[in-house]
Amino acid sequence: MTLQSLQATEVGRSVGIPFVSLLATRVVGKRFLEHLRAQLQKQAADTVVQLSFSGVEVMDASFSDEVFGTLAALRARRESHLCPVVLAELNQTCAENLQMALETRIEREPESLERLRSCVLPILDGSDLKLVGQFEDHVLVSFMLLNKHRRLTARELADILNFNVSAASTRLKALADLGLALRTETRDAVGKQYVYSALV
Repeated sequence: MTLQSLQATEVGRSVGIPFVSLLATRVVGKRFLEHLRAQLQKQAADTVVQLSFSGVEVMDASFSDEVFGTLAALRARRESHLCPVVLAELNQTCAENLQMALETRIEREPESLERLRSCVLPILDGSDLKLVGQFEDHVLVSFMLLNKHRRLTARELADILNFNVSAASTRLKALADLGLALRTETRDAVGKQYVYSALV
């Protein structure tokens, strides 16, 4: 796994935001998201991008929804295969607006789209990796177990939860699809299997 650092203020400057300490409005969010997606597409599959909000005083709910609500929704629908992003160094105001945007995203999406079961992103709170947004209970349980054990296969998770391997595999794949885990393929005498790793 490779950890790549990115500053939200640098992304802001790249798209011409005059005051990068203030990330606000959907119009600005669209430009920010376009640039962020381009940065994420350049990364290798085993890369985790840590996006720091150091220097950002305010990120409003409209901007949060346009950028991170969109990213989380695309991931939940498996329409995005970008490397995982961990948000870091958010102040309380930014974190609260992000939480509100992600929690309400599901209700605000057009009825023509497949209804989301999760709209979630990982955030670094000090040294703890947490989930922000709306998500199903099994997502949190699997996420916490993976962060405790650092690496898991479906067989290992099945043993921990006393599940069958197929159910455990589905849970771990959901984490990877949502951008909450890294998945790598390995081969041994038994055959092919996937190993899931914590993001930090």
